[in-house]
Amino acid sequence: MVKLQPGTLAGLLETACSRNGPSPIARSSNLWNSAAVCGACISITGPFGTHKGIVSDQCASCKADSLDLGPELWKQVSNGQNPGVLPINWFIVPCNFSTPIKFINKDGVSKDWNSVQVAGAEVPIRSLEVMPITNPGSEDIESKSWIRLTKQSNSNNFQPESGKGLRKLANLRVTCDNGKQIITKNVELDRPTNTTDTVGNC
Repeated sequence: MVKLQPGTLAGLLETACSRNGPSPIARSSNLWNSAAVCGACISITGPFGTHKGIVSDQCASCKADSLDLGPELWKQVSNGQNPGVLPINWFIVPCNFSTPIKFINKDGVSKDWNSVQVAGAEVPIRSLEVMPITNPGSEDIESKSWIRLTKQSNSNNFQPESGKGLRKLANLRVTCDNGKQIITKNVELDRPTNTTDTVGNC
């Protein structure tokens, strides 16, 4: 089932997941799976054809196994009906993005606290790992191995499990749900809301 709840679009565009891509979708809490599919694209087939949207948030007030659609997507799926409930079939599909994945630092980050959003991925992200860079004479910590970051259960942000900062610079390794890995070097982690393009997409 799919449901549109009036007034949800602004929240969908500004909260948990990536803002890139097609019309936003919120999943019911039982489908949210601790944000595991945050940013994934979903193909929806209803009485009036097939359309695509992107998982942008969870819908805590939705009934189990339902999707909450943004107004434009609801208009397409329902053929312009008033907000309500429609039977649908849906499944996760590649997003077909033509641009690289982006790393977006959360507002408030510093060398002592880091949180990075993975935005615009072709498929869901399996993991994000970091290798802090050591600069001679700097305060940056040294790491000779990849450190796996913890994905937050309510968003597409990844943070160190220990809560300790990763300092200023690091190499980041994304592992996509399809197994592909992308390594991006010299990512600035201490600049609030800073955006860094990766070298590819899933």
